[in-house]
Amino acid sequence: MEKLRGNLFPKENCKKLLLIEDNPWDADFLKEIIEDSDYLKKIALSFELVHCLNLSTSRGMIDKNMPDVILLDLGLPESFGLDTLRKMRLITTDIPIIVLTGLDDEIVGIRAVHEGAQDYLVKGQLNSIILARSIIHGIERHRLLSQISESNKKMTAVLKNIQEDLEAAGEIQRSLLPSTALIFKELKVAWRFQPCGKVGGDLLNIFKLDDSHIGFYILDVAGHGVKAALLSVTLSQMLTKGGYGDNLLIDHSGAIRAPSEVFYLLDNRFNLTYERLQYFTITYGIIDLLSKKIRYSKGGHTPLIVQTPDSKIQIWEEGDIPLGLGVGYKFREFEKDLQPGTRIFLFSDGLIEARNLAREFFSIENLTKEISDSYGLEISQCLDKVMGKLDSWVKDCEITDDMTFMALELE
Repeated sequence: MEKLRGNLFPKENCKKLLLIEDNPWDADFLKEIIEDSDYLKKIALSFELVHCLNLSTSRGMIDKNMPDVILLDLGLPESFGLDTLRKMRLITTDIPIIVLTGLDDEIVGIRAVHEGAQDYLVKGQLNSIILARSIIHGIERHRLLSQISESNKKMTAVLKNIQEDLEAAGEIQRSLLPSTALIFKELKVAWRFQPCGKVGGDLLNIFKLDDSHIGFYILDVAGHGVKAALLSVTLSQMLTKGGYGDNLLIDHSGAIRAPSEVFYLLDNRFNLTYERLQYFTITYGIIDLLSKKIRYSKGGHTPLIVQTPDSKIQIWEEGDIPLGLGVGYKFREFEKDLQPGTRIFLFSDGLIEARNLAREFFSIENLTKEISDSYGLEISQCLDKVMGKLDSWVKDCEITDDMTFMALELE
């Protein structure tokens, strides 16, 4: 090992160099550049050079001297070319490496930069200016790349935490869905819920209001992702049957509120403002198991598809504007008679607006056809058949909206 430091230069501006070079003439030439450089004196920079002959001794030199830069000859006794750089990077990636190449090896030097070297110096073209600039730039590039790498690690950790939070939020949202084993007297139920991300703005539920009344809703908050999901969860809590006065479904006397009244209360609580540019569509209904009637209100949501016991299809399109627009709208309520065997299908617009490779919508016509063709199947099998057809329609296209699908059948 040999050391050389120009005494004329301030020690605090001294950069330690580890030269890994087996050719003594090339090593001496580099030392002469450092000793006799007017340029280095001018910029008040000095180098302390530590020299070793091969990779096997370089690890000890690094641990002992803590160099600022490694000057690496690619042609060493135990390795040659880019393999030398790869072996060096197995020893350390914390120190910038500048490779030394012969006059006919400049292409190899360029490839070395692609593989992690900060720069390359061509022997025979080397002087103090080129050396100093290469080292200064190499140190700075390495510092910046290290900062970027560290920032990327932190960003990866943050993204991982966000992903975990989204997955937890998705679990919470899914816990608000009705049980898959849900059973009602005189009413069969099936549903499918497929958000386009970890969480979504769609939600549905079905529940007993009392022994003879079943409530149900399907809603779709404008937008996607966390913001839409937060509002959908809030709405779900408000549309959950609890103690008297705890929600919008039951009034303080214990009476079931009509769907139009529920809409009125929801619309007043969620007025559109500059701070909250969100609205939502919803269908909320009540099935009376004794009278075999359905009462429902529909605010901006998709039509109800109804299949009668003799397999005929009806489209119930009547409805009003979305909720949360803040216009003081008076929502209507609709009442229909139901026959045993009647099926009611509710869905979000993401289902019928899913596109295929030709950019064609799945459409309510295709949905109606699939429902009609599924006559005779259990409603759960019917939903599976429709969703299977939808998957074939979409194929490799990106799903850009939540898809929610629910079916009710009066026994």
